[in-house]
Amino acid sequence: MRYLLDTDTFTAFLYETIREPKTSPVSARIAGLPPGDDVALTIVTVTEVMKGMLNLLQRMEKAGKDTQGFTDFERAYRALQHFPVVSFSPDAQVCFDAFSPAERRIGRPDCQIAAIAIVNRHTVVTRNTRHFAQIAGVVIEDWIQIENP
Repeated sequence: MRYLLDTDTFTAFLYETIREPKTSPVSARIAGLPPGDDVALTIVTVTEVMKGMLNLLQRMEKAGKDTQGFTDFERAYRALQHFPVVSFSPDAQVCFDAFSPAERRIGRPDCQIAAIAIVNRHTVVTRNTRHFAQIAGVVIEDWIQIENP
């Protein structure tokens, strides 16, 4: 099975591995996957993360914290390279275009991630299950919320 980390989940993973050196719930789950299962990112997530990191770098430079900004940017860049990237294919575009107005209200990037997951039969790993659950056909899991026994 292939899992796709959405932007929020990848960002949580990134923050926990950069700022709080501990094993994140996402890292632990990835480490425990059975053979044959893997984790990837969509090009949508890569784009969102890079835009966010460029914005952060710009704010850090304005605050005179160039070194920290470049360090964080480089760590994010290197973390992105550890995951395969799934493209937004013509089939994903067709799937995306077929979403209802109600489904599209959750936001363009989430709908694009969902379309990629649906056409490739991948599972979206997200903290935002409420949004993704509104899209018919997408399979979701949350690896961050700790379930109460």
